[in-house]
Amino acid sequence: MKMVKEETNLIERKKCWTRMDKILLVFGILVYFGDGLEMYLPGVMTQQVSCAIGLSSWQERLLDCILYITEVVSIAISAPLANRFGGRNLMLFSMYLSVLNSIACAV
Repeated sequence: MKMVKEETNLIERKKCWTRMDKILLVFGILVYFGDGLEMYLPGVMTQQVSCAIGLSSWQERLLDCILYITEVVSIAISAPLANRFGGRNLMLFSMYLSVLNSIACAV
């Protein structure tokens, strides 16, 4: 039996990054840092709020727990809501609600 050596190029390797690869890398890094910021910033904010209004350490911990529990609940219900109403509609509603809340807090 004679062995035949076949040359196949199933995967063609590129030696340089394309423009799309670089864009995806930048967006991936931004999402990575955004998630970290989303988790750590509320802790810093609750410390500033507790110092400003004179909360005890127990009340500060309670405020942290309430903040993180509401974040978990909102993440858990966002997927079914996006499936029911559409992701774009849910995002627009969230954006408008955020703007209204910002205006209400500024007043």
